[in-house]
Amino acid sequence: MNTKTKIRKVLVISEILLLLIITIIAYRVITHKSNPYTITQYGNDEGLQKMCYSVLTPTGELIMIDGGSAEDENQVRKIINEHGGTVHAWFLTHPHDDHIGAFNEIFEDPQQIKVKSVYATDIDYENYKKKAKEWDKIEFCKRFLELMEGYEELTYLHENDEFDMFGLSLKVFHAAKPGVMANNSSLVFKLSGKKQSLLITGDVGIKLSDEIIANHKEDLKADYLQMAHHGNGGLSDEFYDIVHPSVAFFDAPKWLREPTDDSTWNTPYLMDLMSNMGANVMTYETTPNTVKLY
Repeated sequence: MNTKTKIRKVLVISEILLLLIITIIAYRVITHKSNPYTITQYGNDEGLQKMCYSVLTPTGELIMIDGGSAEDENQVRKIINEHGGTVHAWFLTHPHDDHIGAFNEIFEDPQQIKVKSVYATDIDYENYKKKAKEWDKIEFCKRFLELMEGYEELTYLHENDEFDMFGLSLKVFHAAKPGVMANNSSLVFKLSGKKQSLLITGDVGIKLSDEIIANHKEDLKADYLQMAHHGNGGLSDEFYDIVHPSVAFFDAPKWLREPTDDSTWNTPYLMDLMSNMGANVMTYETTPNTVKLY
């Protein structure tokens, strides 16, 4: 084989390799654009209040947000196992039983489930223990902290934290502070894709509305919104107007959505507020509720 023939052969091979590389890159770009993130709200309509969401990435990573109570353990196990058995990131908004109960059960007895990383709010447990009410069920927080001892993949989030995860951008608008109790220690954070975003508000109360607006008003707009405190109480009308989502998730059982007594639950009012704003209101009545995030 002469020199010219060798050079032509090398050039042909180089062109083939370059074309292959371009094809792989183009495929990944097209696949990423055509396969959005899948957000799913889970619930029940058996009188129980809980919060459980999953976010499935285009490349198969599973993000869990809360998970509900210990009674929801089997449902959460099923969700995880149906998506490969691995939770790549588990966010826990605050240590109330209807948010971390299922996580505690699964983390203590994984049964082949793998949890690669956990993100939580850094609550002051000793202060919490002194001020906790009966309904706080502080034993769930205590158990969570015991389970996390020695676990190196636990990250406590704080206000203004920002980082990227599986192609999503995350920003924290609120987290636990000294003296702040369980509900108001909730993580408030946004997961943003290229075009759309999901805002998680946990169980924060209305008193935090002005503070979060003052610090983060320009960043609060989101396409998908998890209504604060299950859509009962929670944040202010002004806050919700700033977010102005296309979908509002209410983690509320029927007795909150359609109260039959003289209770002060304002869930019906907030459902009407979001509906009149143009948002598609999603509730436990139709769960699992799924939306796509691009």
